Amino acid sequence: VQYLRESETCYFLVNLELPLAHTEDAGSVK
Repeated sequence: VQYLRESETCYFLVNLELPLAHTEDAGSVK
């Protein structure tokens, strides 16, 4: 479970670094 949580945090941080265009795509998928 800890590994999955760390993966989610990493994914979230990466999303913050992505451009707005990519963020919109992520939001659409989310």
